[in-house]
Amino acid sequence: MNTTPLPAWRHSGFWLVFGLLFGSVIISLVMVYLSLHGRDMPVVADAYDRGLDINEQLARDAKARQLAIHADLNYDAGQHVLHMQLLGNAPLHLQDLSLRLPHPIDSTQDIQPHLQNLGGQHYAAVLPADVHGHHYILLSTHDWRLVGDVDFPFTHVTLNAP
Repeated sequence: MNTTPLPAWRHSGFWLVFGLLFGSVIISLVMVYLSLHGRDMPVVADAYDRGLDINEQLARDAKARQLAIHADLNYDAGQHVLHMQLLGNAPLHLQDLSLRLPHPIDSTQDIQPHLQNLGGQHYAAVLPADVHGHHYILLSTHDWRLVGDVDFPFTHVTLNAP
């Protein structure tokens, strides 16, 4: 009978201990890499003010729901004109009405067209000929806002309060 002890690598306990140690070293190296190359953005000085802006946006959303405001938008791809009709209890004369079409990824593709009042609650805006892809739509005054998103070219979309 041979009583020679087996080498350490032949025992399952060795691999359990060695595997845990080796795994923790690998995980530590990954964490060091991520901490050096995945830096967080510094906290901005006006973080508190930005937090207050969120409350202001929520109040504007609530005001749009209270007034039951929504907008129907139709896009004429041939003329590159966006036609809009405000519906609900919006005031008739809106001096500070603004329309923004931010791109979700590339801010160079953001559009802020000039809205022209066609009478009553009907508006039109000429858009650039090269507008395409996905855009958010933000229609707002200092009191309320409506949001939505579209894929250009589109034919019809309704904006509601978020």
